Amino acid sequence: MTSRIESYTVGGQILISESVRQQAGGVLRIDGKREIIPKGADSPPTIYEVGGIGAPYNLALETKDQDMVTLMHKVPVIYRALGSEASQKESIKGFITCLSYRSAEVELEDRLEPMANLKMGLGDVHEALAEKHFYGKIIAYTNSDEKRAILRFTSIPPEIASYFLAHQEYAGKPSNVKNG
Repeated sequence: MTSRIESYTVGGQILISESVRQQAGGVLRIDGKREIIPKGADSPPTIYEVGGIGAPYNLALETKDQDMVTLMHKVPVIYRALGSEASQKESIKGFITCLSYRSAEVELEDRLEPMANLKMGLGDVHEALAEKHFYGKIIAYTNSDEKRAILRFTSIPPEIASYFLAHQEYAGKPSNVKNG
């Protein structure tokens, strides 16, 4: 069950089961909870997001992400959903429209389930950069469009991180999109 709960995390997030929360007592700061439907479960268990731990440690996870920047020009990407029937399809074209250090708003050709893992590559870039792949997890959809998703990055090579940073600094404007 632990590995199934872990599959619902995004970068830097800690999720625990009800039994772990009860065993830890009041020492944990719980920032949220939700029901999940993991494979093989008889009923949907509740999981909890840990934001910190109290005395004597008094530690908290960093949760503040930079605000998203709306890009002046959409960044073309090629993506594929991992671990599902959708992954059998050929790569699909999409666009990154907003960026932050940890997240992006993406326009997808197909609506995928929240928590879907994506393998992505950049489109319309030189060959050395096009060969690099980055990964993310869909954490939500925007209210305005069912094919615009908020994606949390789970792995980005340094070359792509630098490319994104340049887009944020030189090709964007502040966005009103909320980060996940």
